[in-house]
Amino acid sequence: MQYTAKLVDSARGSISVVVAASNAPEDLAACLAGIRACRGAREAEIVVVDDASNDDCAILISQLAKRFGAKLIRLDRRSGPAAARNAGAHVSQAEIVFFLDADVVPHPECFDLVRSVLAGSEQQYSAVIGSYDTHPHDPGLVSQYRNLLHAYVHHTSEGEVASFWTGCGAVRRSAFLAAGGFDTKFQFPSVEDVEFGSRLVRAGSCIALNPRIQVTHRKRWTLRSMLETDLLRRSVPWTMLAWSGAGLPNNLNFTPRRRASVVVSALIAVFGILSIANPRFCVALAATLAALIWLNLPFLGWLRNQRGLAFACSCLSLHWLHCLAQAAGCAIGTFAVAVTLVWVWLWPGTSLPKLLRQLSG
Repeated sequence: MQYTAKLVDSARGSISVVVAASNAPEDLAACLAGIRACRGAREAEIVVVDDASNDDCAILISQLAKRFGAKLIRLDRRSGPAAARNAGAHVSQAEIVFFLDADVVPHPECFDLVRSVLAGSEQQYSAVIGSYDTHPHDPGLVSQYRNLLHAYVHHTSEGEVASFWTGCGAVRRSAFLAAGGFDTKFQFPSVEDVEFGSRLVRAGSCIALNPRIQVTHRKRWTLRSMLETDLLRRSVPWTMLAWSGAGLPNNLNFTPRRRASVVVSALIAVFGILSIANPRFCVALAATLAALIWLNLPFLGWLRNQRGLAFACSCLSLHWLHCLAQAAGCAIGTFAVAVTLVWVWLWPGTSLPKLLRQLSG
């Protein structure tokens, strides 16, 4: 079926969907088909931003945009998701800008739920984020664990939050532009949405989390990609963002249980190494393992309800590695901030080393 690009205005409840894509046309095709299957999609504007895909993929993305009636913006050089989403938001015309990752498929009721939170000037929220559903596309253990972890965090954090999420997040266009959009120093997928959310809240806006606004995630996670993302694209920049004065919320990924789990996971690694040299540390190792299980009993119980006891037990080691990567990232991020402060003090006015610039964005 061929769609026609929709011209919309900033009328109450109008939605512009912005999807930043880079290669992977098969994921984009599923995403755009899901958008068109949403209730109210015929009245919505779709903006696809091609972040300098290779030539073959660029042709396919252009064809997909035409097929699904989307406005296409092509960036001449790879600029990163922050810049790509900014470009899409600036050409959008609707009252509400709904950001979706290119590798998610929205559920049919998404538009209705977004409008119920954001439509009209009398609404208290300037933005709303959703959640992954509990049926990720890839059947692998790591993909299932990583997506269900995200779903659990969002399903148990309904209400007002201090963070934004571009995987499935909508914001009033006026609030987005007033906040200055996403920080383009983030040239790779990182915490640009978290940083934007913190700025939005500091400006006096409120962000809601409605876990019934759901998308299916198509990404295939491997153990390596999970650890690299948790360490370099999440924990390190999160830590540096917190030290910059933005602070960290007490919900979502930063509840007391989650913070304690990170500390305990680091202790497990320490006592595990020490117990090799001295068996007396096995007692401390067992105690910290028990503590990690106790801290995460609600999550493990939720996994058991979703996939069974065997699946929940098989995820325990993955969860320890996930928390350990966060602990390592916190240490690296804190060290990077300390080195940055010393560098600025010793050599004011000079550029930071390339590594530090990469870690911060």
